[in-house]
Amino acid sequence: MSHHLSYLPGTSLDDILAFSTELANGQVMRFEDFTQDAYLNSVITKPWGHEYRIYADMLIDVWKLMLAPDQSTSMHCHPRKETVLMCLGGALRINFLNHSVAVRAGQYVRIPKGAFHSTDNVGSGDAHLIEVETPRNKFDLIRRKDRYGREGTQYETQKSLQDIAPLEDDETQAYARIRRHDLQGLFHFDVLTGAQIKHAPRPVDFAVSLALESAIDQHIHIHHHAEDNFTQLKSEGRYLAISQR
Repeated sequence: MSHHLSYLPGTSLDDILAFSTELANGQVMRFEDFTQDAYLNSVITKPWGHEYRIYADMLIDVWKLMLAPDQSTSMHCHPRKETVLMCLGGALRINFLNHSVAVRAGQYVRIPKGAFHSTDNVGSGDAHLIEVETPRNKFDLIRRKDRYGREGTQYETQKSLQDIAPLEDDETQAYARIRRHDLQGLFHFDVLTGAQIKHAPRPVDFAVSLALESAIDQHIHIHHHAEDNFTQLKSEGRYLAISQR
């Protein structure tokens, strides 16, 4: 089974035209203030489910999403960020302007900056996703279409009161924070070196490179244990390790 399902070589002309139309219609892109927008460290309720941050440093942002059955995210783009969507559980369809990709657990899709996309839960149960973005900026968002009436609006401003494990300081990187497990207690997250992952007593499903050069190049490196058995991991490199509990 192929785990990497990227079908986009880059932003298309249709994406550029759609983006231009949304700007002409008055959409505004904001910048996240790391000190003022503290509500982003809580659970954010969405009409399709919820999402929350599990790791962030000054350049890389990682979110856990839960998409309820028969629900969909908006058709949107991130003009400044590269995104990778990773499926941890469930069945998804990721839609672009001119085609769609079926995604199941253990697979991921790379989305270039500026490419419009939406995600449908096409399974019978909740779908669980990880969203990795660089550079960090949760407000880098243009919504084109939305079944819940949010087209043309900016990112949500309200947080949920759901209790969740706190974001902790990550001692391996200045200004980095991590949440050790998800809301439902299904997945565990940790920052490990490549050597630690290769010899970890707990099986690791995905390893996301946290290397500064990856963030600066805006190219997120994803490793899956079944794809390369983690042989490509750098022994001293830092990775976000994602595993089932």
